[in-house]
Amino acid sequence: MSKKKNRKRIAALMQQQQQGQSGQMPMPTMSNGMAIANGVPAPNQNAPSPRNSLNGGNGPKPAKRRRLEKKKKKQELKQIKLDQQQQQQECIVLDDSGDEAPQFSDPRASTSNEENFVHIIGTSRTQVELWAREVELPLDYERTSVGVIANTALLGIFDRVKAFRMTAEPAFQRLDYDIWRHYNTNKQSVDVLQHKQSICGILEMAIRKILRRPDARLFAVGSTVNGCGSYNSDMDLCLTLPMALPGLNPDGTPQFTKLNYDTCKRVAVKTLHKVNAMLRNQKDSGLGIAKMNVIKAKVPIIKMELNHPMHLELDINVNNIPGIYNSHLLRYYAELDPRFPALALLIKHWAITNGINDSMNGTFNSYSLIMLLLHYLMCGVKPAVLPNLQYLFPHRFAQFVNLDTLLMNADIREDLPQRPPNTATVGELLVGFFEYYATFDFDSLAISIRAGRVFHKSELAQNQQRYCIFIEEPYDFQNTARCVRHIEPIREAFRQTALALKHPNFTLHNIRVNPGTDEVE
Repeated sequence: MSKKKNRKRIAALMQQQQQGQSGQMPMPTMSNGMAIANGVPAPNQNAPSPRNSLNGGNGPKPAKRRRLEKKKKKQELKQIKLDQQQQQQECIVLDDSGDEAPQFSDPRASTSNEENFVHIIGTSRTQVELWAREVELPLDYERTSVGVIANTALLGIFDRVKAFRMTAEPAFQRLDYDIWRHYNTNKQSVDVLQHKQSICGILEMAIRKILRRPDARLFAVGSTVNGCGSYNSDMDLCLTLPMALPGLNPDGTPQFTKLNYDTCKRVAVKTLHKVNAMLRNQKDSGLGIAKMNVIKAKVPIIKMELNHPMHLELDINVNNIPGIYNSHLLRYYAELDPRFPALALLIKHWAITNGINDSMNGTFNSYSLIMLLLHYLMCGVKPAVLPNLQYLFPHRFAQFVNLDTLLMNADIREDLPQRPPNTATVGELLVGFFEYYATFDFDSLAISIRAGRVFHKSELAQNQQRYCIFIEEPYDFQNTARCVRHIEPIREAFRQTALALKHPNFTLHNIRVNPGTDEVE
């Protein structure tokens, strides 16, 4: 008998003896040390291992070793990600003491704050999918968690912006600083806001006497209160006159619902003419009225100019209730993330200097520009910078909330669902904004802030499909961009700006914005 057969026989006897001592029946073995059970090779615990064998026994095959190593690396990566997520919560969202994240109020400190942001969860689709798998979230988790549906056709844009920053880091650092500098130079100050509120109060008292309506109210709307205004913004006012029609309270007072506000154009014009005539004759109002006229537009207004104690232009409409609600909504978006109002001011400045912020001549009004930015921050980047507040808080931001109960400064951050933060800098978001709309299909797609998505224009009513650009107003569902009649100058402005920002040494001057000037209105 050969030595090889002897070794096999001795090994078999030793195996039988060991299994007999343990009370188990011996299993037939193969020559490579694998036991056979039910005709299928199974691992044999007694087979020699390359780590503890002195006679050169066979261990796991190379393929199996690779699988084990891959599994080990995956577990290590998962642990690293979990540690990083914990660090992200501590560094970006809230620290252990409950302090809020930095708000970038000082341009000198904003650059360092931006640089200290820990880029743990990136904005690429691959990274988001990895994060979603590890925390067991569906890939469309933002649809159900924060009510936004990403425009997947254009999500790759922000990946390219991130890659571009690696080749133009100095330009991006300068851009980040200049955007915050521009914001701090031009934002509406507390003193200006208080002055406007004082004017609003004086006018409200005067109009109540003129109309003999003690229930008349004046609400500041638009950039004065929505958090996106500049120091020299006009003031828009909404005069509310609730009608004592259906819906009375038990004590006979009218309920403040949409049904109680008459929006008839004829009634509005008649009311404004009466107010205009009486205010003109009041010499002792203390308002310093320089000009005052009734404008019979789609939404009739009184246009006023005041010269005391500072120059101020203001418009007054009647019962344009959606303007109150959308100002309230935008205020909360501005409070959630300071990047939103900072970008809004700069984009309005850019639109003015590039000739596309003139609704009278067929381009954007300022409100539509803010809606474009809001949509981009919700659906054009991932993770979303801003959630859909109408989805998360339907009762707080509903159209039929009592106007007297609207709170402009309530803190809702603690009620927001936890989600991966978007840590992009303002510069990265601005470059992505122009690239996004340079390639956006305005001909086929419409934008809805309320639904947090884009949708095809074929879903619109027939009479609304004719618009060049359709941006749904969050409350009355009309088109905020219905004034746009010339889309080609708008497209060209977006394309030229996106192209200018692809130069490795770009600055805001390349897109006709001087961060140190005060040209925002």
